[in-house]
Amino acid sequence: LGYTLGETLELSRSSVPAQRVAGLSLIARVLAQARRWGTAGTSTAGNSGGESGADAGAPAAAASSTALPSSSSSPPPPLPAGVAWSDVLLHALVDHNAVLVLRRALDDPHLPAAAAAAGAPPGLPR
Repeated sequence: LGYTLGETLELSRSSVPAQRVAGLSLIARVLAQARRWGTAGTSTAGNSGGESGADAGAPAAAASSTALPSSSSSPPPPLPAGVAWSDVLLHALVDHNAVLVLRRALDDPHLPAAAAAAGAPPGLPR
């Protein structure tokens, strides 16, 4: 999709229901990958569409095109150089208030959007 994390969170607040669903689903996938790879203490140097390492929102595009691997021995999806999955999780939760966005989306009258928000909590830290 090519969205930064900030743009994805803006999408989740769109007045168009399909955009809200897309944004919330992407947030859920990013949080799930950040939780999985961030708690493992793993980071990879790679290039995700030419984004710079200073933009921690860039992993949203990398995570959207990759399903969660089924085995724990598979490598994590590539991130920009100098960015770790734990940084992505912190960026989403602290800098962009992802929890507040997800909480508000649970009250969405469009049921698919509320369902997408309900699918995100497993990606949140416990």
